[in-house]
Amino acid sequence: MLETLGTGSLDALIDAAVPAPIRVKAPLLLPEAKGEHETLSELRDMVAENAVFKNYLGLGYHACITPPVRTPRGTPTSPASAA
Repeated sequence: MLETLGTGSLDALIDAAVPAPIRVKAPLLLPEAKGEHETLSELRDMVAENAVFKNYLGLGYHACITPPVRTPRGTPTSPASAA
């Protein structure tokens, strides 16, 4: 990849791509890398702690009566009937 981009090293690529003023000077304090199986196990444990709730989105109102719109006599109810 570096050969295709015309750079000799990864450091040269970073120098060309990331402006110096925005680079982090100190080393990142990252935890040790974990394997896929360990990460999936931790995620399963986290998901097991979730509570499942019933979702009422999109069900509308229950036991509500919505009255029709009342318009004065002679008032058009749609733009099509006004013409």
